[in-house]
Amino acid sequence: MSEDKRNNWSRRDLLKGAGMPVVRSVWWAGAKKGVSTTQARDSILKTLNINASQPRPSGPMGRDPIQIGIIGFGIKDPQLCRSPGFAQKS
Repeated sequence: MSEDKRNNWSRRDLLKGAGMPVVRSVWWAGAKKGVSTTQARDSILKTLNINASQPRPSGPMGRDPIQIGIIGFGIKDPQLCRSPGFAQKS
């Protein structure tokens, strides 16, 4: 490689080089918070003598879904329908 090619840094190269430490530090902070949150939750459950376990299976879900119609909600219609999980097709 020639001398001028090795010293020719583009803005993209600088951003890529500076971005990895930032990404790593954000990931590390998130992992640390996750561990501390899990430890705090386990401590609370142990203090209250609560044994957390998975819920039992609800059974097969092979039936047709229930269809709900909502009429007359006015301007809050999209927000009220989205909150329980029913969004408009548009």
